[in-house]
Amino acid sequence: MKIAHSTIDSHLEKGLENIYTVFGNETLFIQETIEKIRAKAVKNGYTERSSIVVTKDFDWTTLTNASENLDLFGNMKILELKMLGTGPGVSGSKALKDYTGKKNDSQILIISAERLESKSLSSAWVKALDSNGILVTVKALDDNQIVSWINERALKFGNEITPDAVLFLAEMTEGNLFATLQEMHKISLIYPKEKINLEKMINAISNASRYGVFDLTEAFILGNKKKTVQILEHFRSEGTPELQILSLLSKELSNLFLIKTLGNYEKVFGPKFYKDRLKGAAKKLELKQIKDGLSKVAEIDASVKGNKKQDPWQGLRDLSQLFFKN
Repeated sequence: MKIAHSTIDSHLEKGLENIYTVFGNETLFIQETIEKIRAKAVKNGYTERSSIVVTKDFDWTTLTNASENLDLFGNMKILELKMLGTGPGVSGSKALKDYTGKKNDSQILIISAERLESKSLSSAWVKALDSNGILVTVKALDDNQIVSWINERALKFGNEITPDAVLFLAEMTEGNLFATLQEMHKISLIYPKEKINLEKMINAISNASRYGVFDLTEAFILGNKKKTVQILEHFRSEGTPELQILSLLSKELSNLFLIKTLGNYEKVFGPKFYKDRLKGAAKKLELKQIKDGLSKVAEIDASVKGNKKQDPWQGLRDLSQLFFKN
């Protein structure tokens, strides 16, 4: 059954299914949706958890073995499979269809299908997951929707933001919801429970630390390797979580992928100067390079979660220097 991610709260109030597939391109909403499903599952007794990033050489017998082991020992477990920009392939499609045919109350399967092409929704494996579980569709926000979203989230932080300040924040964060959320959190600490006008918004953003998220994404897109690494090291010294940095670079790669495959930036949110900058970068890159970047994102994500032996920060450095020569 298909539902929109905005209805996940009301759905979970009614109960919990054994299979969830979260499909879309907005990383923040995908993560928030999965966190809500996971929390409900834990509340219902599913206390063990495994998280696996699906790569092109992923062994899909892992899914079968996990199910069989649960049947044997009776554990209550959450199994999360994360697909980034690539589908399950022939063997994965078969494994998923076989899994949906065997009801297992001892395991909650949560699949995140991020940055997959929309035509994947009509594939046999997605239809099987839809027919035997819940397919949560996540849609990116358009320019008008992001304004409403900022207002709603600001109220949760205890702030009210004036319309001109909202537009300024949206332009400065270039449609990156993670960055926008980070700025709103910072603003709530600087101006707790206050109404935020344009002057306060400008002051809060300009009084950031030596480097900000905008500096990182700009350096990355412009291919300035030296500055990108400097900013990464700055964030590392400040104790910024690796996943937060990864989400920022992942969003830029997703936008590059959209522009490269569509030939335009109609589906990219942000001011024109940002879109033009992305378009210029996309022209210099091959599609394979961008896909390799997305694969690198999956590897770093796995290393952060302990599923791959690699220093996440070294992975971020490698990612920042993947494309450009200067």
